[in-house]
Amino acid sequence: MENKLLSENIGIIIVMYNPSMKEIDNVKNIALYYKGVIVDNSPYRNFIKDKIGYMTYYPLENNTGIAFAQNIGIKRLMSTNGITHILFLDQDSKIDIDFPLKMQKEYGRIKSNNKKLAFLGPRVIDDYTKEEYKSPVHKNDTIKEGFTQRREIISSGSIIELVTLQSIGLTLPTLFIDFVDFELCWRAKHKGYTCGITQNIQMNHQVGGKSITIGSYKILVWTPFRYYFQARNFIWLITVNYVPIKWKLATGIKFIARIVYLPYMHNRKGLDCWKQLIKGFICSRHGFRKFKSEVNSYDK
Repeated sequence: MENKLLSENIGIIIVMYNPSMKEIDNVKNIALYYKGVIVDNSPYRNFIKDKIGYMTYYPLENNTGIAFAQNIGIKRLMSTNGITHILFLDQDSKIDIDFPLKMQKEYGRIKSNNKKLAFLGPRVIDDYTKEEYKSPVHKNDTIKEGFTQRREIISSGSIIELVTLQSIGLTLPTLFIDFVDFELCWRAKHKGYTCGITQNIQMNHQVGGKSITIGSYKILVWTPFRYYFQARNFIWLITVNYVPIKWKLATGIKFIARIVYLPYMHNRKGLDCWKQLIKGFICSRHGFRKFKSEVNSYDK
């Protein structure tokens, strides 16, 4: 017997990449109750059928990056009758089955006082540390009626009205993975919108890789290839006028620190991370023109 569809107007986008069986089961469970699109960047199919519950499955059989995959989902949902809200999830995002409904209700409540609300996210609890994910540099603005305005939020667990997303534009595929969600939030603010989180809903999520603590700071440790995209994308993003100056300065300082400490972390892995970081800086000229073209197409 097919499960009951819990919402006619929420569309969920889930991007997959080499998921574990536990993560596949997590995606299947969500698809039993909600409409949406599952875009798979894995080099192989993870589902036999192209229809999983109420969701459509798109196997790309190639890692196109999270931005390109999300855009496939967004375009699909834009052409789906009845969809008014889009909610983004990762394959490992742990949610209760009524989470999308709660986020939609909270979005409506907060928007009643913040007419230009764009992305709304939950409080994100790091799966490793079991603590709320917070930037060590960017401090929260004042909490008002359970809403905390943020300069940027991560995409997983966030919800936005479809008409608002159409006004802001799609993600930038050239960024591939890192800072994709941040750029979309900065562009939203550039267009007069506000992003933030609700204090009333939380979600468990694996934020990056494992973390280490140095003094009072927790530092996320990523897989080596991520440092390439972080370095390259940083060089690209500092040329964009609507990217916050504080982020440019703070992130620049982080990269200087990484150049110093990465070779001494995790033995060989630390050195591999350092090499990918340097490679990202050196190769930043490749693809830059296409990136600027994407930015200019939405910066109007």
